[in-house]
Amino acid sequence: MPIQTHLVKRGQRYGLRRKIPRTIAHLVHQNLALWRALTAPGGIRRGDWDILIGEQGQLKTLIWVSLMTSNHSEAAEAARAKDAMIDALCSEVRRTFEAARTQPKRVLSNQDVTQIAMLWLHRREAHLPESELCGVPDGVDDYLEVVRDDLGAILNFKEDPSVMGWAFKEAQRLVTELGFDGEPGAAPFNQLAHYIARGEVERLKRREARLQGGYEHKSFDQVFDSVDGVREPEVAAPPTAMILTDLIKHYLDDLERRGVGEKTKIGYRVIFDVLKELLGPDKPVKKINREDCRKVRESLVALPPNASKRFKGMRLAEVHRKGQGRGQPCCVPVR
Repeated sequence: MPIQTHLVKRGQRYGLRRKIPRTIAHLVHQNLALWRALTAPGGIRRGDWDILIGEQGQLKTLIWVSLMTSNHSEAAEAARAKDAMIDALCSEVRRTFEAARTQPKRVLSNQDVTQIAMLWLHRREAHLPESELCGVPDGVDDYLEVVRDDLGAILNFKEDPSVMGWAFKEAQRLVTELGFDGEPGAAPFNQLAHYIARGEVERLKRREARLQGGYEHKSFDQVFDSVDGVREPEVAAPPTAMILTDLIKHYLDDLERRGVGEKTKIGYRVIFDVLKELLGPDKPVKKINREDCRKVRESLVALPPNASKRFKGMRLAEVHRKGQGRGQPCCVPVR
């Protein structure tokens, strides 16, 4: 069993101590606006990346996680799981910021404005309090009073600089997150802020109706007719979205920078060649789904042992045929 190098004991309990790689800190520092957009309250990565976010909203340079145990074996096992999670998060941050660096900004159109405003409301509808989804909660009168106060304060948002100031900040956060070139003051950007304020009115009216037990999944503003908190509205994908080949190149370049041995890199290239053959080298990374992952898994486990060495240069379909023709077992029984 490998030694857990990030395990630290403080007093009677163990914890995990990890530094954030400098390469990731550098990427984030180059695009702080995107980091703030993704991790601010309401940001799409706020919950997912919480362990990486400092008290002031910055990327942590050092992570400390208490493992809540004084038993070394239990702590080592828990630390390995936390380590793997932090590695995955760091990889996700790297991919996100490298993609943002290589993709040109998109011009914000009127159609984009509507879709982004719908996306904004969808995210809030998708995270409704469980108590409201299961019927009228206890203490409903108190909830209603708060909602009606908020609704009264925002109904005349056009004449309230504080409300529109908040809406402009939300618009800027979304524009940055989604990779648009939207300047405050430009007509589409102003329209987006206006729609977000309308979206907040819609959200509060829906919440009021739910608390009264009379919400029938109908919108109060026709702009948001199709927003139900279940199906996420699609915002047009970037014209130069990262494809599988690009992602593989970034990963191999990272291995090169870390000084990984040639034998290890060859192993990765074999896997990546399989991915490109099965999914297509130009497959947009954001379009890779569970069905694709299942397809890759089923193809890999059906291969005979040491297929990359024994059937060098052959395509997967041909390897499968040869393996079956020789009656050779697959690596793992396919269920």
